[in-house]
Amino acid sequence: YGLEEPEPARVASKAVPAVNDLSRNARWNILTWSYLNPGDYDQNGIVSISDLTPLGQNFQGVGPFDPNTALWMVDGDGNGEINLADISVIGQNFGNMVTGYDLYAAPDGNGYPDTGSARLVASIQTADSLGAASERRTFRHTDLDLQFGDRYWVQPAGSTAASQLTGPWENEWHSQLLYKVPINGGFSTSGLKHALVDGRPAAAWASGSGSVPLYYTIARDAVGNQWHDVIEVPTGQANNGVSAILDIDGRLGLTYYGVNQFIYRSALDAEGLAWNSPVVAANDYRNTVSSLSHNGKLVLVSARNFVAYLHAGNAQDPTAFAPEHPFALTQSQAFAQIGEQLGLVYKNNVSKATIFNTYDIINDNAMLDKTVILDASMDVSGVEKLMVFNGLPYTWYSKNTYQDFYQRRATSSSAEVWTAAQQLDFGPGEYYGVDVLAAYGGLFMQLYAPDGQGIRSMMSRDGSFTDAQETGYIQGNVFATGKSVLLLVRGNPAVVYYREVGSSIDYYFAVHY
Repeated sequence: YGLEEPEPARVASKAVPAVNDLSRNARWNILTWSYLNPGDYDQNGIVSISDLTPLGQNFQGVGPFDPNTALWMVDGDGNGEINLADISVIGQNFGNMVTGYDLYAAPDGNGYPDTGSARLVASIQTADSLGAASERRTFRHTDLDLQFGDRYWVQPAGSTAASQLTGPWENEWHSQLLYKVPINGGFSTSGLKHALVDGRPAAAWASGSGSVPLYYTIARDAVGNQWHDVIEVPTGQANNGVSAILDIDGRLGLTYYGVNQFIYRSALDAEGLAWNSPVVAANDYRNTVSSLSHNGKLVLVSARNFVAYLHAGNAQDPTAFAPEHPFALTQSQAFAQIGEQLGLVYKNNVSKATIFNTYDIINDNAMLDKTVILDASMDVSGVEKLMVFNGLPYTWYSKNTYQDFYQRRATSSSAEVWTAAQQLDFGPGEYYGVDVLAAYGGLFMQLYAPDGQGIRSMMSRDGSFTDAQETGYIQGNVFATGKSVLLLVRGNPAVVYYREVGSSIDYYFAVHY
């Protein structure tokens, strides 16, 4: 396009009109719009004498011209013919310049088009526009730092000419069927897990009758729009469920618990088409509730008979695990990586107090670093989640047989002091299987409706949930086994779940936007 007239300052003439086709792809969070500067027929950012060249090259061309083509730009007066009248458009706009665009966002478009309180999402140079010589130049930006409810607009740099706002959020769950299996006698399903593998959402579970197999599938794209066929994982034994899906340098790793065994197995690719030999991490029944990579080791945490154990692999793709290391007497627990340490919130099986611990992982052992008593009462029912948000550890737990629900937050990254327990009340129901995800610039929470009749979700911009806003509901006889089933997919929360539909079990993947 002959960008031979670069302009160092990002400015635009006040006469440059506003963009009129800004759009947002909600699933991918991609913003797109087209270049607009009447008279700039060579689309180099400035209306100048050089714009006579494309006019001359296409003189007496007859339309109608597709708005996505360069010829649409050259037909400056829009009369469907490239002729002498289009010279006047150059004269009327001579010197008008667009060196770039500023992309703004605000919750629900509040304050539009005033940019004073808006979020500047990106500044894109005209030279970075897209398109072949025969096309009208376009702009594209992916916003993965998505803020809840944001609506967007663009302005030429230095101009107040604002585009229209993008549309309101749907604020709904969008589900698609992954797998359908007939229900036979003794049918069971368990260990439904979800993770990103090779940058794509993936799911695994155990289901069936008799000798229950494991199943696995992964999306063909980064948003889970299309999926590979479900495959059966070769385990050679009955299984009690998947405990974790791991990304091992872009390949698949699974931990699952078989007949009195806790097993790790890795695939040669993300699709799970070929597998390495299984590795037994422990010879007793274990249920992994956390996994992380730490200093080149694959660290797995499991619990059995009120004891939490550490299992450390000897490499990122281990062929063996070190002897298990017991490190907490736990009745209910949640794990997370806190800086370089392993964080644990648990209800102690002896004292019944709810405690926060951090551990250094040294020589395959979990060495206690710090202990903070969060709740000394005996009526804590279950610890639901531990995570870091805005640099601070947060935890959630239920009390009184899962009828009451509480949140606590550390006051600093060292997590030596915590805020008082804050009770969260989202209506009647049991607060069990709650998951929380950092998303949309705040915290996104999932809860199960009473009697498994749906999945609720809500959003808090400041993380306190005093500003909680409902964010859609997955209807009808819905189950998700195990915790931590929320996943961030290209900026949007996602979940895997199953539901009984007639004589079948149907497995679904859902994305919120």
